[in-house]
Parts: sequence; C-alpha cells; structure tokens
Amino acid sequence: MRRVATIGLGAGLPLAFARAAVDLGAPETPATLVLAEALYCLSTPTLALGYAAGAALLWANGRQRLLEWAAPAGRMALTNYLMQTILQSLIFYGWGLALTGKFGLVFIYPFALALFAFQVTYSRRWLAHYRFGPVEWVWRSLTYGKRQPMIRELV
Repeated sequence: MRRVATIGLGAGLPLAFARAAVDLGAPETPATLVLAEALYCLSTPTLALGYAAGAALLWANGRQRLLEWAAPAGRMALTNYLMQTILQSLIFYGWGLALTGKFGLVFIYPFALALFAFQVTYSRRWLAHYRFGPVEWVWRSLTYGKRQPMIRELV
C-alpha cells in the first residue's frame, strides 16, 4: 500500500499539474488537446489509486479520525453523486449556463472542492435527522419492497 500511495501520488500529481499547465499555457491545437487528454487519462487513475492507498494506510495505522469527516458523504454516496451530476450539468452544459470551456482547471478544482465541502456539511446535517440519504432511502425501499423508516429515532 505504501508503494502504491507513493507512486500514485508521486506520479499522479505531477501529471495533473502538467495537464493544468498545458490547459492554461499552450495554444489550443490538435496536438495540445491530445496531450492534455493523455495527461488526464494517465493522472486520473494514478491519483485515484494513490488517494485510495493513502486512505487505506491511514485506516490500517489507526488514524481513522483523519478520515471521519468524510464519512457522512460516503453514507449518502448515491445522493451526492446525483447532486454533483445535476448541479454540474446545470452549470456547464448547454441546457444550463453553458460554462464548459469558459474556465480553466484553476477554477474547476476549487469549485469541485467547494462542492464536496458543501456535500459533506449537507450530509452531516441531513443524517443528524434521517437514517439515510433521500436517494438511498428510495433505493432501499425499492430493494426491500416496502417503505423503510426514514426518520432517525432519538435515544
């Protein structure tokens, strides 16, 4: 795991920064578009493996508290995935604000982090009152063939 985290982050971060540099600094030509896409295709899975291995190492080494802040978002993963999809579609696609290509990665990454921070906060507040996320509740009710209890019981 240590090796995967080291290689994943050690190779993935420079590849991601190289892609950002190409997006920000190079004129848009077929060659730079192919280069940017190649860097994206290399950096994304490499970083994902690095982050996952890093999280697994933290967990295995008794440092779960460093990861607990994100747990509510994980308990509402389907709701948050759909929320991100809908919000970003409204912002970036033509049937919404059509902002695709108007901002570089310098804007996109902070925007994605801010959206995730919002989702963690929203998930924490939602789960203080309810047992499941709204979409997880629908999914669970359909799976079991009957309406599942939604409101958290106070003890």
